[in-house]
Amino acid sequence: MKTNANPVYTTGTRNALCPFYENCLDHAVEHHWRFWTCRSCAHKNKKSTLLDAPMTRNTNPEYTVPPDLL
Repeated sequence: MKTNANPVYTTGTRNALCPFYENCLDHAVEHHWRFWTCRSCAHKNKKSTLLDAPMTRNTNPEYTVPPDLL
């Protein structure tokens, strides 16, 4: 696991805005955890900005499905 990530294998809350959330999520997936929490992490209250999050102008986008997939 990358440094600064400290997930715990138990039920609880997670901070999806933490700058280390992705590292913890990767760790949980690699270990096949069904759930995990940020409870014991020193960074559990940190929040990163969402500037890198993909945004759409249309709140109801429509997607086309190629005919061969229908």
